[in-house]
Amino acid sequence: MNVSAITTCSAAGWEQYGRRMAASWAQHWPVPLTVWAEGFTVDVDGVLARDLTTVTWLQAFKRRHPYNRRGRYNFRLDAARFAHKTATVIEHALRCEADWLIWVDADTVTHADVPPEFVEQLLPRRDEFIAWLDRETSYPECGFYVLNLQHPQCEELLQAWRALYTAATVFRLPEWHDSFVLEWLVKRTFKLKACSLSGEAGRATSHPFINGPLGAYMDHLKGTRKVEGKSRTGDLKVPRTETYWKGFR
Repeated sequence: MNVSAITTCSAAGWEQYGRRMAASWAQHWPVPLTVWAEGFTVDVDGVLARDLTTVTWLQAFKRRHPYNRRGRYNFRLDAARFAHKTATVIEHALRCEADWLIWVDADTVTHADVPPEFVEQLLPRRDEFIAWLDRETSYPECGFYVLNLQHPQCEELLQAWRALYTAATVFRLPEWHDSFVLEWLVKRTFKLKACSLSGEAGRATSHPFINGPLGAYMDHLKGTRKVEGKSRTGDLKVPRTETYWKGFR
């Protein structure tokens, strides 16, 4: 089982939540984690580091297309912010020797030991390009997904994904954040197979990360939950019996 995992965040994010995420991953997961850093040093034992500033097309894209933050912020049209995540996935996938690559958001925390058997259950099959947290009424929640780097169209998709930014054609899409763009490529452009990590109950919620199988081992601190340090009581839509979630329902 040749699996690697990656994440990235800002220097401020590393201090606020990223270091905790990396430490909890190294403690509980049987999969090595690499942090692509921009402006900070990765100082967690057992966690690898890469320099995001070496990705020249990303740096050029941010200079040419900074987000205009005048008026009300709209994450759906903030291509520059989410390009960091996109660049991390593309460049690591093209360079690494793993068979499967896990993307995990840096605002997550692993709260229990993850057995190797569970990791195997997360992996897309040979004819599937990706395993992700799909939702019935929206684009996938891309805080966690697994790419099948053995898929025959993997490199072609990665190159097309990068070209959306180098040619600035990402702005022709209705939305520019990573979840929308990735789903557009997988389902509409390449029409590749995907498998669900959400579970039947999780797919019906807006937060399948904690309401599906991953919630047994992880929490996702979306938005202001980063400051609060834990998901909220109302985020859980399904019963959970794990120690971490006691008192939530």
